[in-house]
Amino acid sequence: MCWSFEVSVATSVFSYAVALFLIARGDWTRKFYGGCLLGVCAMQWAEAWLWYHGDLVEQCAVGGANRFGTQVLVRLALMMQPLGPFISAKAFAKRSVGWLYVPFPLIVHAIKPLAYAIVGDHWPLGSWWHVHKTLVHCTTPTPMGYLNWGAEQPLALHLVWTAYIAVVPLDTLSGSATSIAIVAYGTVCLLLSWAITDSVGSNWCLYVSGYSVCAALDHCFGARAVPKRAKSA
Repeated sequence: MCWSFEVSVATSVFSYAVALFLIARGDWTRKFYGGCLLGVCAMQWAEAWLWYHGDLVEQCAVGGANRFGTQVLVRLALMMQPLGPFISAKAFAKRSVGWLYVPFPLIVHAIKPLAYAIVGDHWPLGSWWHVHKTLVHCTTPTPMGYLNWGAEQPLALHLVWTAYIAVVPLDTLSGSATSIAIVAYGTVCLLLSWAITDSVGSNWCLYVSGYSVCAALDHCFGARAVPKRAKSA
């Protein structure tokens, strides 16, 4: 999570600039990294929206910007964390896990934007639309100043979600040292957030920026990839 509007925007612009550069100029592995960044970094735009609209309590009123950001933008961004790398692999690497990978993030996160569109932003707690216990109407600040856009979950569930996202780069890059390093970096950042802050998802801006820096350095100094692979017959 980002800790201000300015940090959210700066992180978003930097990460997306790196991603678009890699897609435009890189070989197939760098294009894949770029596509991954577009998906994984989407949360920073959602959080920029929440910070920009000021007082989170005031904007939690029915029809407020907080409700739209929490119930629609945040959930779309969470869906893009695994789906961004999946789509990137399909587009650039032509090697990826199968389509059965797709329903899980949709089932977990699409319920909120669907409820917002069908019944509005004030679906009753305990109703069918509240089937997922992490769903909340509004984002609130934590005591340390981070954005809390869902009921806090145990570390184990965050690790499961991280592992689910990691399936795509590990499979697409055939378990290479680079893919293992990417997954290890994200996992270490998650554990540090859990250990030293009051939100497991805190400091997301910081380590997403790290993904972008690593991708840029890899483009400049890493080995070139072999020509784009075709699907097996």
